[in-house]
Amino acid sequence: MPRRPKNGWSQLQKAQLASVHIGLMNQHSMEKENAKTVTHQASHGKVIDPLQAATKCKGMLANMQRKNRHLRKQRDKLKEINVGARNEAERQTKKVQVLEKEAGNVKKIVLDLCTQLNLEKEDHKKGLRESAEGVSKLRGEIRRLKKKVSWRTAVKDWLMAKAKATPVMFKLLHGRTYSPEARKLSRQLVLSGCARSKVGPLIKCIGNLIGAKMKRTMGARTVGHTMMEGYVAAKGQMGYEISRAKGTYFS
Repeated sequence: MPRRPKNGWSQLQKAQLASVHIGLMNQHSMEKENAKTVTHQASHGKVIDPLQAATKCKGMLANMQRKNRHLRKQRDKLKEINVGARNEAERQTKKVQVLEKEAGNVKKIVLDLCTQLNLEKEDHKKGLRESAEGVSKLRGEIRRLKKKVSWRTAVKDWLMAKAKATPVMFKLLHGRTYSPEARKLSRQLVLSGCARSKVGPLIKCIGNLIGAKMKRTMGARTVGHTMMEGYVAAKGQMGYEISRAKGTYFS
């Protein structure tokens, strides 16, 4: 009997083995029947011809040899089938190993992709949280700016209403001195040909014309002082410009 392969018998191999087994069983049963017949004839006292018995035994031997040859051929065929099945099983085993290796590589790639996707998902969630925090901060800043704008609008409206309600006061003095604008205006009036004693009343008339009320009037001596201040400032400015110049020319 051939050895059983590792992966089990195929259907064809099982059928061939069954046929061989049935043939052996039939041969064994025929031999038993022949032996019983000879024994029965001997027990009943029948005379058996030796030549006939030898011929019969020779025929039986030839039949058994022929069946033996046939069984050997079937055995050889089963061996060939078994070898082919083994080779096929080895090829299939190698294919399975290759597929398992490829499956392991694919599994590794899938795990790497899953890890990368999880990292990207965490980064996306973090970006969303930061965006939400930024949006909330911007909303709070917008609310504060709206409050400031509304407050400043209210202050502006209040100042406008107050300015409209109260007359404009042009202050000639800052503390106990005249303002630079008043001194500059007095110098311009003197240079334009106005007398120093008339500069103060003229400035007051100009203020009344534009709607600015003035409590005091600049005197002639003060106008002279402003002219002297302007002269000294002009000389100092000219000296500064000469010091900065690369060269000077006097004619």
